[in-house]
Amino acid sequence: AFLYRTGEQSSKFMLVLASNTPEQFDWAVSDRVDEMVEFQLPGLEERERLVRLYFDKFVLQPAAEGKRRLKVAQFDYGELCSEIAKVTDGLSGREIAKLGVTWQAAAYASDDGVLTRAMIMDRVQDAVKQNRQKQEWQTEEEHRKRTPGGFSVSSSKTTAYALPPSAISSSTNSSSRDVRDSSSPVPS
Repeated sequence: AFLYRTGEQSSKFMLVLASNTPEQFDWAVSDRVDEMVEFQLPGLEERERLVRLYFDKFVLQPAAEGKRRLKVAQFDYGELCSEIAKVTDGLSGREIAKLGVTWQAAAYASDDGVLTRAMIMDRVQDAVKQNRQKQEWQTEEEHRKRTPGGFSVSSSKTTAYALPPSAISSSTNSSSRDVRDSSSPVPS
């Protein structure tokens, strides 16, 4: 049905695709995309506007209205939003929006029901740490794709490479040689 609907132009049908990994779209899908618009990660100004937007939506508005009002400790909200924008470099708009939800959840889950500056910054640091972990995983995945005939296993300090048994030469007696021999250099 997709290929049928996208084979010819139509004023009655429009499809919008959004992806962080558009290179994974099938060629037949990519070929039918007329316009591509790339959205970069938000810069400092955009992050600050997003942080303020979601701070207002998930913290300040629930603190002012509703049956179960959110309680917020006294601190300079504007200064905090600016600080958060500076430390969230690399986070997407969606990740910043999810931060707002975590701030709200932290307040409702706390013993006294009050959202503090420390609670907010703890959630920010968690989000930044998770983003870095995702970036590291993505880098490892890209590296595995570039490693012909093998796979890589990475830790934070070293990378080890292994070849499948079919890639080992038949002239080598593999039963008498340990592939993990310490005399074999391991690329780093």
